[in-house]
Amino acid sequence: MGMKAKILCVYEEGSIVNTPLIGAKGAAMLISADDQMTLFDTGMRESYLMKNMRHLGINVNDIDRIVLSNGTRPHTGGLNGLLKEREHSLKVYAHKDIWQTYATAVKGFNLKKFTPGISEENQSKADIFQISGKLELSENLTAFTLPPAEPNERYKRAADGFWVNDTFHDETALILTTKKGPVLMTGCCRTSIFNALKAVKDITGKDAIAVIGNIFSENKKKDPEVEKMALSLANDVKTPILYLGYCISPGTRTTMRTKLSLEGVKDWFVGTEIQFDMNEHIGSL
Repeated sequence: MGMKAKILCVYEEGSIVNTPLIGAKGAAMLISADDQMTLFDTGMRESYLMKNMRHLGINVNDIDRIVLSNGTRPHTGGLNGLLKEREHSLKVYAHKDIWQTYATAVKGFNLKKFTPGISEENQSKADIFQISGKLELSENLTAFTLPPAEPNERYKRAADGFWVNDTFHDETALILTTKKGPVLMTGCCRTSIFNALKAVKDITGKDAIAVIGNIFSENKKKDPEVEKMALSLANDVKTPILYLGYCISPGTRTTMRTKLSLEGVKDWFVGTEIQFDMNEHIGSL
């Protein structure tokens, strides 16, 4: 039997039933590959992150690195709590621009602001590394910058003293390489899923066999654009298996399953673990 890799959901909006695991808005997953452990994002609340990690048997001192997909609170909120629990420093990888102030327009006018960062008491525990373009983290794990999204009026960021519509040009995703094909891991995927899949193929030369994490969608009701996206995934590309988290609305999830099947669109809950043999996709436990 060949070497295996595991991807474990640590923080998401839903959790496996009849367990003490907490489901809440935010995202974090643990990738165990190449004899290393990579935490991708840290969720929104440090207390929930640490509780889930304890119940899942994850020792914070065993983590080799953190990769942050973007700077919004649902993806960076647990960072300081995790660093506080560490006995020694930890490598933190992110695009250089994620440390800027973000804001969400509430009811079209008021701005709800958030600035990600590492507290003064945790500065000595974080070794910051910048991601720009493509960066090989280990033999089979690669971080890369996603293509920018279309400007969004609801989401802002501070730039030169002004608020500008965000394009999320600083979003990072991960690729796990297997013999059968690459696996794409996303935080929000604010760019289109097609741009992300194209980027994976450009980097690896192969189509993604699975997407784990999020395909951003705010649509709460049936939307022709979502149906168009689902049909295009079904007909125009080699369709990966989708394990979808909180950034996709229930209505969008239903539409995707209608077009791509229940087997093609799976839930991604806290406690879900997917195993990959580095020679062949094994499946989820």
